[in-house]
Amino acid sequence: MQRVVPAVLSAMIATTSFVQPASSADFPQTYAMPALHPIFYNWTGFYIGGQGGYGGGTFDISPHVDIGGWFGGGQIGFNWQNGRSPWVFGVEIDSAFSNIERDVRDATNLPFASAFSSVDYFGSARVRVGYAIDRALVYGTGGVAWAHNELSLYANPNYVGTIATSANNHVGFALGVGLEWALSRSWTMKFEYLYNDLGSANYLAGTVPGGVNADLRYSLGRMGLNYIVDWGRPFSSPKF
Repeated sequence: MQRVVPAVLSAMIATTSFVQPASSADFPQTYAMPALHPIFYNWTGFYIGGQGGYGGGTFDISPHVDIGGWFGGGQIGFNWQNGRSPWVFGVEIDSAFSNIERDVRDATNLPFASAFSSVDYFGSARVRVGYAIDRALVYGTGGVAWAHNELSLYANPNYVGTIATSANNHVGFALGVGLEWALSRSWTMKFEYLYNDLGSANYLAGTVPGGVNADLRYSLGRMGLNYIVDWGRPFSSPKF
């Protein structure tokens, strides 16, 4: 009996030491995972793109005339966004060819059968201030705007037999709002409204004593597509 008891105790101790590690191995180990920070789209970078749309407004020459037509052109610019701040600051220069035009009557005291005014190209240099919500950017914009307009008088109702032609550059300001969306890391699409007040210019000064003053104002609704150059862009921008 004295031999049996120590043998049993020894067997129990050996069994316990064998089972303990095995049972602990049955439970999965848990590790603390590092906190994941969301990666937001960053708008910083140079860009170049194309745009087009429709413009309409007034050419205020005696009498007041409504003008309208289509246009197409391009733009270049730069955006800057500081880290994860939602505010985006930028500059943009755009230019476009257009046919924003209209038949003009009673422009002068000269006898003529028809007259025509046409904005054949225009542009602007503006600042942009926007608020970004990841890939969406809502912005306001404003700056200097210009346009080249041509006024022609004809002896025939079908715009033939030119009596006089006068062209002028109007310079004023542009104000607008827009929405831009990042389609990928490098491509964005925008929708923009821009109001242009280009002030007054004098036409037909060599034909009519003192010439004829005319004010030019129009609004633009346009859609654009931009390509953002990757030079120096933050690496935090996600790869779509």
